Amino acid sequence: MVDVVANERNPVFDGLSYPENCAVKGDYLQAALDRIAERLPGMLTGHEGRGLMHGVTVRRREAVLQEGWRRGLKLIGCGPAGEQARVRLLFLADTLAREIDDFARVFEETLAAVESS
Repeated sequence: MVDVVANERNPVFDGLSYPENCAVKGDYLQAALDRIAERLPGMLTGHEGRGLMHGVTVRRREAVLQEGWRRGLKLIGCGPAGEQARVRLLFLADTLAREIDDFARVFEETLAAVESS
C-alpha cells in the first residue's frame, strides 16, 4: 500500500505520484495565499507551510473562523489567540488545482467580509 501511494503515477494528477502532486499543489496554494496577502494585507498577515499543510496568520481569527464556516470552509484555529493568530489549512493528498482555486476564492471573500464588518 505504501508503495502505491509513493510511486503510482496517477493520470488525474498529470502522471504525478501523490507526493509529487502534494508538492506541486503546495506551490500552487502558496501562490494563491501570496495573492490574497497582497490584496488583503490587513487581514492575512503571514503564511507558511509545506506541501498541502499550511498555517496562515490572520487578524480577528475568531470572526474569520466563524465567517469561514458560514461560507463552507472548515477552518481550525491553532496556537494562542491574539490580535494576530494562526489558522490551520490542511488539504488531502489528492487535491486538485480547481479545489485550491475554490478555496482561495471563498477564503478571500471570507477575509474581505470580516475586514469590512
